[in-house]
Order: sequence, then structure tokens, then C-alpha cells
Amino acid sequence: MNHSKPPDSAIIRSLPFEKSAKAEQAGADSSLYVVQYSRVALLAHDPLQLAVQPYNFEAQIEYLAENYHVISSEEMEYHLVHKRPFPERSIVLTFDGGYADLLYTVHEVLKRFELSATAFVPTASIIERKPHWYDELEDLLIANQSPGELEVVIDGELYSYPLRNQHERLIAYDWLSSLLSEASPPEQREILDQIVETLGYGDGECDSHNTLTAQEVRYLEEKGLFRVGATTHDHVSLNALTETEKAVQIRKNKEILEEITGHPIRCFCPPRWSVASPADTDINLFRELGFDFVLSNCPGGVSVWTRSGRQQFPRIAVTDGHLFRFHKSLPSPAS
Repeated sequence: MNHSKPPDSAIIRSLPFEKSAKAEQAGADSSLYVVQYSRVALLAHDPLQLAVQPYNFEAQIEYLAENYHVISSEEMEYHLVHKRPFPERSIVLTFDGGYADLLYTVHEVLKRFELSATAFVPTASIIERKPHWYDELEDLLIANQSPGELEVVIDGELYSYPLRNQHERLIAYDWLSSLLSEASPPEQREILDQIVETLGYGDGECDSHNTLTAQEVRYLEEKGLFRVGATTHDHVSLNALTETEKAVQIRKNKEILEEITGHPIRCFCPPRWSVASPADTDINLFRELGFDFVLSNCPGGVSVWTRSGRQQFPRIAVTDGHLFRFHKSLPSPAS
């Protein structure tokens, strides 16, 4: 891990995928856009800007329904495999993180506008009912307002941060969120456990980080609006894993989801901050595990792999904001 301590003047920044909502499309086929969401909720903190407020989400989905052709990932796969042109101004909706928002907020909006989406669901949070690493870090350093001093040992070296005010908390959070985004699950757990031991959780107002249960995943898919796809078991970046660890993470997630849904899981997408074009070894792994359709964030957009080849499309990682901002990130409906 690259764990260089940031300068005191460092300010909070988002994980790599959250630079802006503007579509990344260099060298991509602009006949279709992949629109990526994580959370739809009203949150007190949300330092990584993962959430869209329900009111704004509803306005965004209504705008897409009225002005674009929203297709399912199954339809996207069909067009790619059979080399058929996409309908004009096609959009595919995806959701990352497996949050309970999907069942209690997103589903109702999609149902109203008769749209479908694909949810890539981590499974560690289903089995252990624990928050994702970045949500736990938020509770420890952002929601927790108790003054203290953070001490963590990484690779035998002690790092110490005073936490006397919000500015110092944001500096510490900035450093650790960047560090943990490229760490393996055992490395993440070791550092988080040290923070818990040093600071505790305090008495601050924590956001709800509820994720789907196994029963809710099954119910969500049975309703017919969502396709359930695989991701990494611990919602960890592929960039942080060895080839063996990748296979373990993806296989475990796929097997658990197949047990929950009762059918083969054929599509896969890593967490949306895992930005890298799939290597040949990754493609071989996807084939071996029985995937037919893989989305992977890469520099410039989304790399889409099917058994008939690879193609790249623009992507929009949606963050909260006025509908005008969302409109500016999309191709013009009149184009």
C-alpha cells in the first residue's frame, strides 16, 4: 500500500471515480451511456458523495424516461452479441453497493416509470451484516465528533493524527479513504480495528448504512425490475488484489448470490472506484467462472466484455445535485 502521509494543507477529496458527473467518453462508443448510481438517500454526511437525494433521483429518472431510451443490461448484451445497433440515445442503469435503498426507494421510482436496472451486490455485508469499509470509516472519523488522537501502525510505522476539530478529521479521513480504497480486505480490517481501538465510535449522528439482506435480494429480483449481478465479496477494488485473491473474491460472491437467487449469475462489475481495463488474465477468469457479460470501469468510460468481444462506452457516475447538472452530463436528447 502507498501510505504516504498527506501534508497538513491537504483537503478532502473523493475516491477516483467521483471526479464529476460529466460523462467519461474518450474513445468510447457514444451510442449508449452507462449511468451508475450507488445510493439514493438523504444522508447527514456522505463524504464520498455516493448518495443522490430521493427527490433529485426521481427527477433524474423522470427526465431519462421522457427523453432517452432506457434499456436493460440484458438488452445491451443482446445487441452487442448479435451486433445490432442500439436504439437512439440508449441508457443502461446500474447500482453499486447493494444498499437497502434499492428496495425501499429506487424500486418504487423505477416501477412508476416502467424502467429496469442492474444491481451489483456485494455479499460480505449480507453474510456478516457489517457496513462497507468506507461507511465504517465515515462513522469513525466524520460522524464521531469526540476529540482525540488517531494512531495507526502501517507496515511497522506509526502514524499519528490529532483530531481536535473537523478540519483535522477531514485530513485524516482523506488520507485513510485513499489508502483503504487500494487495500485488500485483511489490510482494511487491520487498520479499521486499530482506529476502533484508539477512538471508538463516539456518540455522533451516524448515517444509516443498511444493505440488502438475502431475503431482500431475492424479493428485489422476483419483482422483475432488477437484474442481480456479481461484484467482489468484500466490495473491494480489483486493483488491490492478487490474481488468486481476485478469483476468491469473485467466486465467493457469485456462489452466494446464486444460492440466494436460485439461478446462475452471468454478469459482473467491480466496485465503481475500481478503474482499470480488464487484463487477459481477468478475461480468462471471467470465462472460467461462467460470466457472459462484464462491465468494468476504465479510463475514459466503461469497458464491456461479452463472449463476442470488447467494446467501450461512456459512463456517468451520478452524484447529487440539481437536474440541470444531470442534464449537462448527458448527450443532448436532440442529437
